[in-house]
Amino acid sequence: MNRYEFIGELRGRLKRLPPDELQDAVNYYEEYFDEAGIGYNPVDLSAVGTPASVASEILAQTAVRQVENNPKSPRSGILAVVFMVLAILGAPIALPLAIALAAVVCSLAVAMGAVILALFIAAGAVAFAGVVALVAAVVQLIVDPVTGIVFLGIALLLLGIGIMFITLIYFLTSRGIPAVIKISKKLLNKSERGEAV
Repeated sequence: MNRYEFIGELRGRLKRLPPDELQDAVNYYEEYFDEAGIGYNPVDLSAVGTPASVASEILAQTAVRQVENNPKSPRSGILAVVFMVLAILGAPIALPLAIALAAVVCSLAVAMGAVILALFIAAGAVAFAGVVALVAAVVQLIVDPVTGIVFLGIALLLLGIGIMFITLIYFLTSRGIPAVIKISKKLLNKSERGEAV
C-alpha cells in the first residue's frame, strides 16, 4: 500500500467526522509520512497500522473527547455512541472481542443487580416477619402476657435486623456502585496509557 492509498482509505473511513477534525487527522498522517520520508511509492506501512485500525482509534478518541468536553449534552452522548459504534465496526478484528466484552459486562451487571435485589428482598422479608410477629405479640399479650412479651421481643428484634440490613444494603449500594465505576475508569485509563495495572 502506498501513502496515497492509505490516506484515501483513512479519509473514507473518517468521513462521518466533522470536516475540521477529519482534516486534522489527515494532516497529522501527511506530516508523519513527510517526516518519515515515505513517498507515494508502495512501501510497508505496518508500523503505522492499517487505515481501519487508525480510523477506529481516531473515532474512539473523538467520542471520548466529546463526552469529556460536554458530558451533560444529549447530542454529545448520541454522537459518542455513534462514533464508538463506527470505531468498533471499523476494526473487523475488534468486533468479536467487543461483542464478547459487552456480553461479559452486561452479564456482570445483571448478576450484580440480581444479588442486590435478592439482598433487599431478604432484608424486607425479615422486616415483614418482624411486623407480623409484632401483630401476633399484641394478640398474645391479651391471651398470655408472658408469652406476649417474648413475642414482642422477637418481633422487635426481627424488625430491627430487617431495617438495619435494608439501610446497610442501601448505603453499600449507593456508595459502592459509584466507587466500582470510578475504580474501573482508573484501571482502564492506566491500561490505555500502558501502565501496569
